Amino acid sequence: MPDGTLTNSKIVAAYREITPSSAKRAVQAREIFPSGIVHDSRKLDPYPIYVDRAQGAHKWDIDGNDYVDYFGGHGALILGHNHPTVMAAVHAQLNK
Repeated sequence: MPDGTLTNSKIVAAYREITPSSAKRAVQAREIFPSGIVHDSRKLDPYPIYVDRAQGAHKWDIDGNDYVDYFGGHGALILGHNHPTVMAAVHAQLNK
């Protein structure tokens, strides 16, 4: 248990079981950032997920778990992650 918090919660136990890479990354993050996070909105117990990729309303963590992003990129993604129109506009500017 990287955060040292003991619990008898079946939900927390199931989360820990499917997120071993996120647990390891949380330990590394605590060595770099205060509390291991860069913004209070990313505080999750026992530790946050570490996103590998995102598409539409979904995010996949570094353990391969699929989540529906109900935060919508914390408010910035009305169209969803990697929307084709937005990505085309960004690429057009990057290519200039």
